[in-house]
Amino acid sequence: MGAIRRLSAALAAAWMAAAAAQDSEPVAQTQPVSPPGVIQARTLDQPPGVVYAIAPPAPEAVARAFVEGCIVHEGDLTAVVDWAISEGYLPRDPLSSEAQTLLDGRAGSVFLMPGNAAPVYLVAMSGGRCIVWAEGAVGPATHQALLRALGELAGRTGRLEKTLERHIERGGTWRRQLQWRYRRAGGYQDFGIDAVTTLTEQPGVQAFHLAPVARTSRYDPDGMPAR
Repeated sequence: MGAIRRLSAALAAAWMAAAAAQDSEPVAQTQPVSPPGVIQARTLDQPPGVVYAIAPPAPEAVARAFVEGCIVHEGDLTAVVDWAISEGYLPRDPLSSEAQTLLDGRAGSVFLMPGNAAPVYLVAMSGGRCIVWAEGAVGPATHQALLRALGELAGRTGRLEKTLERHIERGGTWRRQLQWRYRRAGGYQDFGIDAVTTLTEQPGVQAFHLAPVARTSRYDPDGMPAR
């Protein structure tokens, strides 16, 4: 769990730093690219040095977990839990090390997506927060799958506005960080969406986060506040 804890802390720091950050110029990635499709990974309960060749999680499944599981339900704890159970997700013991790490002391529930050798977690927390944490996933493919899923969501209902895009280095790996502001049609609550994905084809951790944010003041052409 040490690696998860360190990376979780690094990504959490990136999420907090980006709230006040301005867009920055992309940084070129010179790290060599390895073939996709098979990765060497260690599961949470195996000792260091023990690795197995496993297939990465399907990008579309990871994107769907975040969009349909978290965003569509606006992070509501009960609704996300009900969706996860109906989809066959496996509840994790709240006292397990991975659940405690992902919840970070907050009340909530952690579910494991079925059918993957590398774990994909759906984390529902109180206060409208929701996380998808996908280990061993391919960053570029997962990024593209998320963009497609968000585009379909915005086309059906709601407003999606990109607020940040930058490249950051965390733990020796370059990642793309994207942030959006989302509000469903007819809704009054804005939600911040944060996606951090690796830039190369080498599988790694991809993290997606949803949380309510304060509404911003907007004005129509007549100068009156927009609704």
